Amino acid sequence: ANPAVSASRAAGIDVIVTDHHLPGDELPPANAVIDPRRADCESEDKNLCGTGVAFKLAQALVPVLGLSPNLPLHFLDYVGLATIADVVPLIGENRILVRYGLKKLADSRWVGLRALIETAGLGGKPLRGAHVGVILAPRLNAVG
Repeated sequence: ANPAVSASRAAGIDVIVTDHHLPGDELPPANAVIDPRRADCESEDKNLCGTGVAFKLAQALVPVLGLSPNLPLHFLDYVGLATIADVVPLIGENRILVRYGLKKLADSRWVGLRALIETAGLGGKPLRGAHVGVILAPRLNAVG
């Protein structure tokens, strides 16, 4: 990823890297590297999943960009699904994101998610973490 970040920066493109893995000794040469597992990160939630990190960035950017404060909430179904699929500990913020994400996922506004749920035979049912972990997430992960 570092060559791509360097090339982007050389082309005058600002780069923000979000991650949730333990970083190596050298961080990418991005404008910002947001990772709760960085030694200098003040977040107490070191287990936040990758999508959770991106969600928190979106929440932080909303007021800066003058967008509706509710905008990130429209994506909680994706965040909940991704948090379970990432197989991170469901504690702290991960647990909260999954709780609210599952509520939105059962009634998702996104055509692709609705199709995934319907073809899995889960349409109209309250969704639980096991539905995502055992039925939905493997269908997404099977591609790659």
